[in-house]
Amino acid sequence: LLVDDEPSVLAVTRETLQSWGLAVVACLAADAAERAFLEAGGEFDLLVTDQAMPLATGMDLAARLRQQSPELPWLLCTGFADADTVARARRLGVRAVLTKPIERDVLRTAIAAVLAERQTVQKPAAGFADFEAASLAEGFDEVVERRWDANEVLEPHRHPFAVKALMVA
Repeated sequence: LLVDDEPSVLAVTRETLQSWGLAVVACLAADAAERAFLEAGGEFDLLVTDQAMPLATGMDLAARLRQQSPELPWLLCTGFADADTVARARRLGVRAVLTKPIERDVLRTAIAAVLAERQTVQKPAAGFADFEAASLAEGFDEVVERRWDANEVLEPHRHPFAVKALMVA
């Protein structure tokens, strides 16, 4: 869930996140973000919000959404992060405070850290059928089951597409 009251910043950030393969719901205001959150049943992996917005700050929005979904991780984006803002955001559970203008690699690193943390907390798939269903639900186009002999050495190689693996002994 991406929230920023500046249309150009919202558009560029949304396009950047989508180019990284992320599904993005983008909102220009905190009230629109709250409606989107409720309509989705709180099923968001991450909130990325601007701090200075009309009617409600990013911290206010994060506090309200986390009342409904306490485990929702969030990142705060701000043009000026003084010590009081950072301290308050930390008390509200922020994962990172990012100072604008935000460089792509800084944003990507922060998002990757949060999403990796969430994936390690999720219950692993019980078997291939569960893994396949979860992978398709995540948006993978195809899931292939491959089997190798125990202790077989696999040659490392790169794929021009996303790869997710379930390894069982």
